[in-house]
Amino acid sequence: MRIYLGDIEAKQFVAAINCEKFDYTEWQRDFFDSMTAEEFNSDAVNYELENPFPNAVRL
Repeated sequence: MRIYLGDIEAKQFVAAINCEKFDYTEWQRDFFDSMTAEEFNSDAVNYELENPFPNAVRL
């Protein structure tokens, strides 16, 4: 997480979760359970196009 957010933003994220009694795992489960497989795939494809991974091997 620190790689993507940086030290300060990562600490702020963790502090917000701890302060608000927020269950990130439950939120994530609810978020993804409400998506269809097609929506998930479309979001994943769009994310990859916008954020290419250098030297990725496509199987």
